[in-house]
Amino acid sequence: MPTIVEMRKTKRCSRCGETKPRGEFGPRADGRDGLNPRCRACAAAESRADKARRTAGGLCRDCGTNPTPGRARCADCARRAAERRRQRQYNLTPAEWQAKLEAQGFACANPGCGREPTCLDHDHIHDPRDPAGHRGLLCRGCNVALGNTADSPRRARGLATYLERYAAHTETA
Repeated sequence: MPTIVEMRKTKRCSRCGETKPRGEFGPRADGRDGLNPRCRACAAAESRADKARRTAGGLCRDCGTNPTPGRARCADCARRAAERRRQRQYNLTPAEWQAKLEAQGFACANPGCGREPTCLDHDHIHDPRDPAGHRGLLCRGCNVALGNTADSPRRARGLATYLERYAAHTETA
């Protein structure tokens, strides 16, 4: 029989029944001991199974409502997921994103584009969470194109020159 000290260091998972170190359980504020009753592995497996069940039924993977056609999430959940990602990756709050959008006139920072921006452009010298490295908001196409030039103005100008050679053949009004 385990001692009281050993019992305080371990916990039994309510799903798999295994006794594991307390570090294997995530926090839960309303839990009796402040921990989730399921171990992290079981909680993650349950979450994955729940999402798979919802998406297999054609529902939003986060809230279970009808998603945007062709997407895994509804519009509200997609917006919230993007906000969480921007906060995590770039330390950018929804209010800061909105201020940047307004400052750019709700258009891609590439003057030749004008589409709705969805990406934060940042240099690759600073930490992406450091606002000193944030440059502007780009649409996805411009962000990918810029990334493919490896942030080299010389390569970007070279591509523009290349495209201008064939502009008469390819431009549409």
